[in-house]
Amino acid sequence: MYCDAKRGQERRHSVAEVEKQAAERAEVEAQAAAAEVSAENYSSDTWPDGTPKRYRGREAWKNWIEFNSPYTSQTDELNRRRHYFFHVDSRGRLWRKELHRLDEHDGEMRDPRTLDYFFGHMQPNATGLHQERFPFLSRRAHEHYFTSCAVAPIVFNDLREGELRFLCPDGDLAPSVTTAFEPASLQLSYDGQLFHPCATKAVDEVGGRPRALELMALLESSTAQQLLECCELREAADGTEVVLLRWGGKDVALRRVGK
Repeated sequence: MYCDAKRGQERRHSVAEVEKQAAERAEVEAQAAAAEVSAENYSSDTWPDGTPKRYRGREAWKNWIEFNSPYTSQTDELNRRRHYFFHVDSRGRLWRKELHRLDEHDGEMRDPRTLDYFFGHMQPNATGLHQERFPFLSRRAHEHYFTSCAVAPIVFNDLREGELRFLCPDGDLAPSVTTAFEPASLQLSYDGQLFHPCATKAVDEVGGRPRALELMALLESSTAQQLLECCELREAADGTEVVLLRWGGKDVALRRVGK
């Protein structure tokens, strides 16, 4: 029995070590992708000509920043810090923003992989930076994607096969935020907007292990309409009005939020 217990302990240790190594590789690959270089180049302590790199470990990303650049505008400084700004509109479209012209858009983000990662790692902005104007944040390695939103930081624009989904502008699915539709989890605002929980992976620091987080996502108007057409008003025993959704042969009372 002692030998069996020891072998079991060794196996668990081996699995934990493999998982740790995989996480470390994933971190290096993410940081290399952010720096737009190969993982081998990123993790090396020297440049191709043999010159030692100035920064190593978790500070390695700074090797690709030209801190002595003559460009010193606000945008240049923020880019060097890897601080970027975005806005999610009521249809779920993601727009790039610049702090010095927040009333304008600087292009729509359309790449499916970028959008999938961005929304899949959405979390409240607890950095102490830009929180009033950008209450949400998505992080990738050392990069900070500060995010504002018209209504919610994630928007579902498709409902099918029992799932709420986000379809990218070109029609591709963002699987990280695909969510099983639970009628009892719906929330209805007093201005007629529907919300549903969505699980994301929050990251608190470079190299930190993602933690599960739940945010409330908006259902885009045409998607919400599919459900609202299945709703009716009824009077509760206390005389208040209740909105009932008939779905899957069952009546579900929708929770009202806001005033």
